[in-house]
Amino acid sequence: LFCNAFKHPAVRDVFLLHASEILDGLAACSAADAKAPARLALATVILNISVAASLPAAAEVAAQAISAGSELLLSAPVEDVDSRFRCLLALGTLAAASAESKSLAADLGLGDVAAALAVSG
Repeated sequence: LFCNAFKHPAVRDVFLLHASEILDGLAACSAADAKAPARLALATVILNISVAASLPAAAEVAAQAISAGSELLLSAPVEDVDSRFRCLLALGTLAAASAESKSLAADLGLGDVAAALAVSG
C-alpha cells in the first residue's frame, strides 16, 4: 500500500494530509521485535515523505519523520538491510531539505549512527 502512495498526485495529497496520523499508526513498527514487512512499510512511508519534502505538507511532518526514522534505524536488526537502506536514504534526503531538518538529525546523533553503520556493513 505505502510503496505506491506517491505515484499519483491525488493520492499523494491525501497521504500528506494524513501523514502525521500514518506515522503515529506505524510507530510500533520501529520496535526491535516488529516484523520485517512492518519495518519496511514504515521505512517506505518515511522515504515517500522525504521525496516530497519540498512540498509544504511534507515539510510539516519532516521532524516527525526524522524522529520515526531515527527510532527505526537504531532498532532495526543488522540483517534488515532493505529497511535500514530506505531509512538512511530518507533521513539523508530530509536532512538535505532544510536547515531545521539537518539540525534535528544532528541533534539525534544520526551522523554518528550512519558512520557506525558504514563501518559495520
